[in-house]
Amino acid sequence: MCGLPDPLVKVVSYVSADDAVTYILEPLDDYTGYLEIIKSNGFDQEASDVEVDDTFMYQAANGDGYVLTFSVSAEATVISIEKRS
Repeated sequence: MCGLPDPLVKVVSYVSADDAVTYILEPLDDYTGYLEIIKSNGFDQEASDVEVDDTFMYQAANGDGYVLTFSVSAEATVISIEKRS
């Protein structure tokens, strides 16, 4: 996952197309801990986050031209990574 460590939850499904991949995972108990790992792995440029109801979403780019979207709810964790063109 673009250099990110295994989040240690089951991958429910994934989709890969062209320069993008999306992983749907079981919910993370401690998403804030994994968010810090994401940031420390370089996904901290042009960062934004929002929390609506019970869903948290974070989006940021890295220096290699990838954009990551990290979304967490009670039902699932979703990590999408896309190469900018």
